[in-house]
Amino acid sequence: MEFKAYEYSRVVFLRTAHRAAGQLFLPYAGHALVSRYLFQKAPVGQELSSDILKFEMGVFNEIGINEMQIYPDGIMITTRADTGFIEKFFEDLWSWAERELGLRETGIPPREQHYESAIIVKMDLGNRWTVPFMDEVNTYLANAQTSYGLKEYKFSFGGYSSMVDSTSYTGRKPAFFTLARRVNVPFEANIFYSTAPLKTEHHLDLLSGLEKSWA
Repeated sequence: MEFKAYEYSRVVFLRTAHRAAGQLFLPYAGHALVSRYLFQKAPVGQELSSDILKFEMGVFNEIGINEMQIYPDGIMITTRADTGFIEKFFEDLWSWAERELGLRETGIPPREQHYESAIIVKMDLGNRWTVPFMDEVNTYLANAQTSYGLKEYKFSFGGYSSMVDSTSYTGRKPAFFTLARRVNVPFEANIFYSTAPLKTEHHLDLLSGLEKSWA
């Protein structure tokens, strides 16, 4: 397997914080965040009274931060880099917020981290990537197209997904796992797009294991 690119990486840090000295003055805190991480878009005016504060196009250790959203119960950070980079950015952000803004964790649960990784890889799956009923499905689809007076299309297995039953759990749920052929890329190029509720390193490990199991 060959890693090609990050589509995006996202980590949600569920935390609640307080400030012993009193309520934080948000215009000051927002300006300080922009100064430290060079965000090009930040909430101003009435936007600061929203439950979601969105900062966009920042930088940390010379790597871009696409978006940071601050909620009453946590922070969501999105970028095109390894999830490990996001963890390092959050560590720097939180230590700075404690030191400069006087913020402290309340310790009120949940205290969780949710990961989402979307990557593009090259995988040698050959003709082994299939499921028992797929030949019948593909044949039916192809025959239907010709019956409509269209071209004689050849259908192939295009993707797989796994998910949790969202009705069975409260709170934030894991992202879907998906593995699919990259759109608008010839099948013979063996380029795949995958999402997973995993750290980047674990996502790559899973895909590598799948490729080996189909070898």
